[in-house]
Amino acid sequence: MTAGLIAAGDTANFSQLFDNKNAGTGKTLNAAGNVNDSNSGNNYAVTFVADYTGVINQRALTITGQTANNKVYDTTIAATLSGGTLAGAISGDTVSLVSGTGSFADKDAGTAKAVAVVGSGLSGADAGNYTVTDPTGLTANITPASIVAVNGITASNKTYDATATASLNTGGATFTGLLGMDSLNVATANGNFADANAGTGKTVNISGISLGGADAGNYSLTNSSASTTADIAARGLTITADAGQSKSIGAPDPIFTFTVGGLGLMGSDLLTGALSRNPGETSGSYAINQGSLTAGSNYVIDYFGDQFTITALPIPPGIGGSGSPSSAAGLGNLLAMRDSPLQNLAILNVSAPAAGNNSEDALDDENSSETCLADTNSRLNNPNTSVIFNFGIKLPKGVKPVCI
Repeated sequence: MTAGLIAAGDTANFSQLFDNKNAGTGKTLNAAGNVNDSNSGNNYAVTFVADYTGVINQRALTITGQTANNKVYDTTIAATLSGGTLAGAISGDTVSLVSGTGSFADKDAGTAKAVAVVGSGLSGADAGNYTVTDPTGLTANITPASIVAVNGITASNKTYDATATASLNTGGATFTGLLGMDSLNVATANGNFADANAGTGKTVNISGISLGGADAGNYSLTNSSASTTADIAARGLTITADAGQSKSIGAPDPIFTFTVGGLGLMGSDLLTGALSRNPGETSGSYAINQGSLTAGSNYVIDYFGDQFTITALPIPPGIGGSGSPSSAAGLGNLLAMRDSPLQNLAILNVSAPAAGNNSEDALDDENSSETCLADTNSRLNNPNTSVIFNFGIKLPKGVKPVCI
């Protein structure tokens, strides 16, 4: 309407209406109305011209009450959203919320983690008349995923050491429940054999397993135990019979001594039993054997024997001359003992000699018929008694034999 064309006292009563309510630009504006001129507007001829430059801006809506859901770790940053209502819509309009996409800041497990929302939208007949802003300040938790079993841990074979401790190899461990390309390893684990004794295919109980690796924080271990098998080999010992062990004829055998070598005994383990020797009581050498000596089934013994020597009895002190007791020279100086006490001398007369007359040796013509000494046992059992054998040689006068 061109200004200034209305007469004084008259008033214009005109308005414009959009052709529809919907938001947009370049919208048609239609004018209508009249002039109050006390003549029902008949004093004026009004021509209405359409305007096509109208604009209706979209109404801004906000989202309230929308939340992000907690989830179990799944290697992704995706977050799901729940709820949400639109605030600011005009009553009677048909408009609904289309939830956007939620994303955690990273994939890792944690509590009260920020969730960003993008792409919230609207639907409904009047959706085009509104805009909506994505909600902010949402948080949610990512709880660790479960590893239900750890397999592939092995135990090393070992030599018996009196303990049940097992050495574990965790490099080949596998994890039931591991996702994608995540990286886990075994940080700690303890291994123990069912018992400390030597054996093959023995059960090894594994406990105290914990997780390590770049993604360890994203998993929880529901079972920290496992088992495997391994061998405990018997421990090697060397037993070496000591050299130079001997006795005199008629003496009891000593306790045979030995030296322990190899890996040695463990803890409170002991050797039981004793070495033995080949039988025999005449002078000579006899092999010393392992006998009943043992350390039990947890040990394997490598035995090294030696020789045990039985020596002939020595000629009693005070007897001069040389040669064996079976010669006259060897017994010749017994003459010098005929007037001496004989309590420390026992002559075992194995074969009674014939009577003789050799005045040089002062042999007793009657010694072949001497009566045997009555105290044979007491003489032979006296440790202070020297014993020699007389193999058929005539005895000095006054020397009485102990007959056997």
